[in-house]
Amino acid sequence: MEMAAQASRSYGRGPTACGVCRNRKTKCDNQRPTCSYCTRLGVTCTYPDEDSAFVHTSNIPHLLQAIQHLTSLLEHQAANRDTSPRAVVSPTVPFSPNPFNFTPQIDDRTHYYHHHYYDRERSGLDSPRRAKNHDRQAPSPVGLNAVLKWKSFSQPCPYPIIITDEDKHYPSASSLPSTEVTELLRLEAKYIANVHTKNPTLDLPTLHLLILQVAEYGFDWSTRTCMVALVCALGAYSESYVLDQNSQSHTPVRSSNEHEAAVAYQYWNVAVKRLGLAIGQNSLEAVQCLCLTGIWYMNNMQPLQGWKHFALASNAWYTATIPRVASTTGGNEMSGDELLAIEQRLYFTCFKSEGELAFELSLPRSILESFEYQHTFPSPPPLDQQPGVGERHEPERRGWYYYLAEIACRHVTNRITDVQRNRMPDPTTQGIEAMFEELEMFETQLNHWYDSLPTSVKFPLPVGDIRPLDDELSQLLRARYLGIREMCYRPFVHLAVNYHLDLQPDLLTKVAAIVSQGLKYCLFRIQAVPPQWRHHGLWFQLPNSTTCALVLIAADRARHDPALNTFRQVQLPSGWYLQILATRDLLARYWDNRRGGIWDCFRILDWALDS
Repeated sequence: MEMAAQASRSYGRGPTACGVCRNRKTKCDNQRPTCSYCTRLGVTCTYPDEDSAFVHTSNIPHLLQAIQHLTSLLEHQAANRDTSPRAVVSPTVPFSPNPFNFTPQIDDRTHYYHHHYYDRERSGLDSPRRAKNHDRQAPSPVGLNAVLKWKSFSQPCPYPIIITDEDKHYPSASSLPSTEVTELLRLEAKYIANVHTKNPTLDLPTLHLLILQVAEYGFDWSTRTCMVALVCALGAYSESYVLDQNSQSHTPVRSSNEHEAAVAYQYWNVAVKRLGLAIGQNSLEAVQCLCLTGIWYMNNMQPLQGWKHFALASNAWYTATIPRVASTTGGNEMSGDELLAIEQRLYFTCFKSEGELAFELSLPRSILESFEYQHTFPSPPPLDQQPGVGERHEPERRGWYYYLAEIACRHVTNRITDVQRNRMPDPTTQGIEAMFEELEMFETQLNHWYDSLPTSVKFPLPVGDIRPLDDELSQLLRARYLGIREMCYRPFVHLAVNYHLDLQPDLLTKVAAIVSQGLKYCLFRIQAVPPQWRHHGLWFQLPNSTTCALVLIAADRARHDPALNTFRQVQLPSGWYLQILATRDLLARYWDNRRGGIWDCFRILDWALDS
């Protein structure tokens, strides 16, 4: 690849660009002592001297090496898509551009990004959506409602999925929560361990200073107090991921209790009264508060509220990062480099969080989706360059590996879902051959993503029956992998369940093998869900488990339909029915709140098993 070749050649001749531009892999004008880009952003501009070039490249921090691996992955994906003879089935509908692939259009006279939200000259897919002020997305082709329309479910389901949050009335606090420094530091530690490792939206040294200020002066009416209260609420409400090694079912142990929940609600009551301040301000601190609020609602199984606040965070990010606005926000002790790092983290957190919810709920797309952001990944902190490197920084380093890997994973998922949204079912030989071309491209991308994972967060590929992993980050990344792999196979399962395929015997056998793989990965996705572990991604896992269970039920019914010839060669995974019953029991544990459509998921699965 040309860019990779250029990167490898640059090691031999020494750096000529400044450190910031080298990390961004963009052209530097080499003005000294500060180049134009660093001048515009107000960040520190440094040039490695020629004598230290080889020393510099031989000591690249491990985190930056991880970024280089994942950046190479994206370049490979872009090349695959550009050279693919058939990216979508319908030639009249262009592929929707992905924000991670946009080529930056830098305008030195204004700011360092270009925004296309109001552009009218868009693709055939995007122009009507922009003209109609962000209409809802088309329903997910791999969602629960789509599977309920399959031929195997001849009777209409009496329980349509309508996602509602069922307004939750959090307990009113009779008194303010504790501002004792020991309690605040305890909750800060829990937040860092259980939340920050997956979403590093805050600068930890700054957070620590803010907590000490609250401990000394109490709660004032500011976004900073709002942020501290949200951190404490999430810290108290979050659960650590610990598997019971003595249990054959590998059931995680709940680390929180009713007392911790009561503490969380106390701090939440402080935070929610100050959220209006965050919504009304144009600052990165306001974006941080809105992101934390979205995470709070996802922990409480309220996806609509979560999407709402992530969407507010995305719009606030755009407003806060316009240079003429960001330059007027005073009172921030962070340097230009630190502010840029926070800006990058917030961009990717907003984009992936809002985008994932919008896809699952068929809600309007994010304003950031039409935004040309020139950073491929957020810049991690220089942990490998700090004194005392070792076990002290290992959790944060692994958290960053996870965070970067999840961003790359979201990119792969966006590609697949965009193609599947635009594909019409085509049971002909030509249509199925095109599906195999797409499958090969997506499997290659997913394999490159897996190969790029650092060893400390890598997971074993699934073989036979699987169970939740001991390590939280590896467990979450494996769930992503299983979901993408199953999503790739789902269109073949859909055709086999709903159509008689008039194909040559060898092609029909090939399709049946892919369908069998798809059903096996449906079972993997169900088996991989740890019961009784509350986290802000749980809401996604429960409906997805329900959908996978319905796919297996539909496949079992298709085996008894003589018109569906593919299933003469399809094998259902062993133990699938017992696993579905366990999934129904898992959903039953969430009857008490009935939020986020989980109650409907239980009723639908119960209906499918009994009908």
